[in-house]
Amino acid sequence: MKLISNDLEKTFSLNQHVLNTLVIEDTTFFREFISKIVNFVENDTNELEIMDEDEEISPTKCEILVDIFRANPNNTKILTKLYSNLISGLSSDERYQDSINFESQLYSFMDKIAFDCDYHLTYGDIDYKSIFKALNLSIDTDIKGLMSNFVSYLDLSYKLLGKKIYFAVNLNTFFSQKDMGVLNDYLRYNNIVLVCLDNSLKRTLFEDENIRIIDQDLSEI
Repeated sequence: MKLISNDLEKTFSLNQHVLNTLVIEDTTFFREFISKIVNFVENDTNELEIMDEDEEISPTKCEILVDIFRANPNNTKILTKLYSNLISGLSSDERYQDSINFESQLYSFMDKIAFDCDYHLTYGDIDYKSIFKALNLSIDTDIKGLMSNFVSYLDLSYKLLGKKIYFAVNLNTFFSQKDMGVLNDYLRYNNIVLVCLDNSLKRTLFEDENIRIIDQDLSEI
């Protein structure tokens, strides 16, 4: 997989199972490059492209995380997809009869409530999505620490939303060498591509890390 941009002297290979790190030391160039990635992901611009052999990767398969604190494993998109998957599973052989029994009991309960009421009540079909929301159904992450939260988010959005490539801005600013080791271990056993976009890098590189540095003179190392 390759990241192609006119701002880079040559394409940047994007590898699975390892950290991909792009360091841009010039602040202005760093900010402008981040802006182009944001526009590519959110507005499908042609300022850059990502190729997987001869196939162009759609921006819908990419995500840029500018604020690491907003990487929420229970965000709206993830929960919506989770609910959809659960509802689809109700038609399976294992759950169909359970759902019929549940609906029958619920309608019977509503009939009793309506009978006790002084007003004429009406109600429609059962909306499982509303039931899930009413029960505050969410993913029990049991998260301890920012890195655990981040890894959980990557795992869920990859599996539920089908994301393939993540760009994370200044990740190394917020995490220790040990934390980054946890992330590196997660990537080793999963097929996502993570690109760390940093203005500087002070930690020790991992043995298999894929790195490109653009220095203050805009020379690529």
